[in-house]
Amino acid sequence: MEYLYSSEKLTAFCKELLVAVGVPEEDAITVTRVLIDTSLDGIDTHGISRLPVYFRCLRKGRINSRPQVKITRTGAVATVDGDNGLGQLIAVRSMEIAIELARQFGIGMVVVKHSNHFGAAAYYCKMAARQKMIGMAFTNTPPAIPPWGGRKPFLGTNPIAFAFPPGHF
Repeated sequence: MEYLYSSEKLTAFCKELLVAVGVPEEDAITVTRVLIDTSLDGIDTHGISRLPVYFRCLRKGRINSRPQVKITRTGAVATVDGDNGLGQLIAVRSMEIAIELARQFGIGMVVVKHSNHFGAAAYYCKMAARQKMIGMAFTNTPPAIPPWGGRKPFLGTNPIAFAFPPGHF
């Protein structure tokens, strides 16, 4: 498939846009990497097409452009308070912690609070698979669909994703 713009040009453009709305450059690179990868995987609804929504939320203060992420660890479990930061940023940091915990304890579980829309869950699972680990990622969502026979939205479209490393590990 031929693209109108190279991923390098698109990456630079998206990063510059995020920096322009107050996101630190390193955080903007992280978020951009997730969004570009998601779009290149063909999941455009959760890739760079989300940027206008994020920009509006950042400008209105509904998303914190410079979160002070707090991490609490107890054995193989950690809790991450995302300080209302961009979901992709918080999710990447959380999976990095889960991988670190798994190396130390054989398993790592991270629970996140005070975050935002994190896009496609597959990205974070692939992070674990690249480290020869099994990855799982899921999140809650607001009510979007009614139960069978219902009229009012009650159930969320909660994503659940898994990834396994290729071959034997």
